[in-house]
Amino acid sequence: MNNFFFIIIGYLLIFISILLFWLRLQRVKLTIQDYGYWKKVEKVLRITKERVFKIIKISEYEFSQLSKNFFERILRRIKIEALKIETWANKKLENLKIKDKEEINQ
Repeated sequence: MNNFFFIIIGYLLIFISILLFWLRLQRVKLTIQDYGYWKKVEKVLRITKERVFKIIKISEYEFSQLSKNFFERILRRIKIEALKIETWANKKLENLKIKDKEEINQ
């Protein structure tokens, strides 16, 4: 139960932080010099990414497949935790029904 809670809260916090970051960016007005600077940074990041993929010897498609599989595993774990919670709740409801019937019979 705790693990499921932490996973959901983690994704929620990531979503909120991305949303706040996007809203903050909307308020910033960039100049031409800023655009030039960020183009240089983008170029450096692209070259670095290409070098890292050459070192690892993995294509971007394979990387996307690995990340997709990783997210599928996480979602599968979330589904398993949800099913565990559902079965626990069903057992509790059955126990309550049994107790109610015993009280009525007495």
